Amino acid sequence: MLAGAVAVFLGVGPNLAGSLRLTGAPGTLAVHSCSTVGSGKQAHTRCTGTFTSDDGTVQDPSATIDVPLATGGTVPVQRAADGSLVQVGVVPAAGWIAVLFLGLATAALGCLCAVLLIRRPASLDHLGVLRPDAPERRLAKYAGLLCCASVAAALLSGLISVAGRLVQ
Repeated sequence: MLAGAVAVFLGVGPNLAGSLRLTGAPGTLAVHSCSTVGSGKQAHTRCTGTFTSDDGTVQDPSATIDVPLATGGTVPVQRAADGSLVQVGVVPAAGWIAVLFLGLATAALGCLCAVLLIRRPASLDHLGVLRPDAPERRLAKYAGLLCCASVAAALLSGLISVAGRLVQ
């Protein structure tokens, strides 16, 4: 669980930073065409177009982005150093924030499971339940609260992202 949470954090970081315009080169993508690539569960929409940086110094006529977009439109994007594009704005940022909170909830759940599975005998009462004054009980309580708060924040961010995509 904890390894999965770390993987989520490493994957979300660059995309979230790009969608907030914190890294990369700002610009626009003029969408020429979109097509479905992959098959089965790996199928997704890839759009191709011309990327032009805001300062006009970078132009890439064969830029691609793995986001379903309207053909013929122009969308603001951020170009990373490796040439990949990230859609910018509130909607994509809210989606990445939702994923970030789900990763945090996974980490908190992993911590909670570890606390509940690895209990010290000195922390248990005569029935095998954690004593109220046991440090593990406080840690379990805070991990559970963090997990619940993270899931709530992920749901809220995801709702904002989905609502924004429906309005677009």
